[in-house]
Amino acid sequence: MYVGDLRDSRTVSRCIAEAVRTFLHTGASRVIVTIEDDTRFEIVGEDARVPADTLSLRTVFSTMHCGCECIRERRVFVEACNPAVTNALCEAFDVEASADGARARVCWKKGVAVSDERSDCSAARRMVRVRGALDLGIFGVNARIVADELDALLDDLAVLAAGTRIHMLDARSGATHEHHAPNGLVDRLVARGVAEPLLAHLARVDGTSLAIALGWVEDGPARVDAWAVGWWNQLRQDDLAPALVGTMATALLPERCLFEPGPGARLPENVARGLVGAIAIDVGVGSKVGLDELVREALEPVLAPYVLARPALLAQLARNTGCTTEELAARLDSRIPH
Repeated sequence: MYVGDLRDSRTVSRCIAEAVRTFLHTGASRVIVTIEDDTRFEIVGEDARVPADTLSLRTVFSTMHCGCECIRERRVFVEACNPAVTNALCEAFDVEASADGARARVCWKKGVAVSDERSDCSAARRMVRVRGALDLGIFGVNARIVADELDALLDDLAVLAAGTRIHMLDARSGATHEHHAPNGLVDRLVARGVAEPLLAHLARVDGTSLAIALGWVEDGPARVDAWAVGWWNQLRQDDLAPALVGTMATALLPERCLFEPGPGARLPENVARGLVGAIAIDVGVGSKVGLDELVREALEPVLAPYVLARPALLAQLARNTGCTTEELAARLDSRIPH
């Protein structure tokens, strides 16, 4: 995983967001993020499916020793995975979980576990709480958590975890924000005028998940929003958008319309006119699958039937690509298993 420039405040925000992502993966219905001061934070996940025993907490939140050492040597590429990177970047990192009448707690110092305990409790609701304090020996004495940067990342995470409410409280200013996207990517497209977005999902055994929403409006240049977290959290929208549009086009368009053959090809402007899209990708640690292959795997089962069921859209795409409606329909039909 790429941690980032340790002198950049965005690296701090990114690592806190990585810990929040863990709560989303464990099924939390609501996540509350509190910035306690410039270097300390707290994350609470309600209904998170983490057993209240010390072994489970160590498994989910522990730091691989080699990753911890790499960070302390100021190397930016480490083998440790989310949320171990966050753990290793903290002077103190405490995790507490309650579930099924039990409470467990594990404490780390500079990425090394120093204590754990387990006890009975009367809590009726599952809850996991993380408290962290940045290691100023790593980030420098001027390090601070920047609320606006963290807030933007939490908004992206809300899109990825449709329906989950993420709250942020900045105790320094008293400011609060709630991030909630009930329909995930679809909400972004509807706001841009797409009446019936196509939504495609993909989940692989290596932990990689992908969501794509597509639609077309009557005219205008292609507009694609993109989010990437996890192992690929440094990918820019400039990387993701052409991959989405290009891979989509290889399923739809005659090869003569492409500047380059194959998935991810760059498209002439007219081919993508009217496209409104959004893509969110959460890549499992160590995944070896390329972005083009992931997009193609998600879209191929659903894209052709979506277009064929909409005659006006079929005609629009045919005009954009310089072929007849019949030619495009035949190409799309050939992509559907019979």
